[in-house]
Amino acid sequence: MGYCYDSQGHLCCDVCGGTPARRYKCPFGWCQAIAMCKSCKSAHPEYTSKAHHRERGCERQSENYHALKQAEQDLIDAGKFVRRSALGVHLEGKYVVHALFEGKTGHIGKYMSKETYDAISFDDIGTPEDYAKFGEVRDAPADFDFSKA
Repeated sequence: MGYCYDSQGHLCCDVCGGTPARRYKCPFGWCQAIAMCKSCKSAHPEYTSKAHHRERGCERQSENYHALKQAEQDLIDAGKFVRRSALGVHLEGKYVVHALFEGKTGHIGKYMSKETYDAISFDDIGTPEDYAKFGEVRDAPADFDFSKA
């Protein structure tokens, strides 16, 4: 979600709506910074505390995210390619997914059915080998070059 500003462009407090306000970052770097005016910051110091953000799940989510990123990097370091981007395209009269994967040597592309692509959640790491367990995966361009269309 975004921030609110008054007609003079001042940041509004997320608690009371007053101005001026400033942003206070999540101590775990997970959620969006809260905008607070001085009086709300004094009245509600808990909103910027580690305990508050820990209770909201920020620490756990941040740890999960960093563990996932490390697992992706470990796969790349081991010579694998991991999913980075995908786009639905019409190819040879069929709707397919054109997925891009990143590895040590750059990017590769793969075509697969939508059902095959949807078999792996966005919350999980996907490699071409993982997708091949669910359906046909074939070579595709390593970029989405629309200038050829």
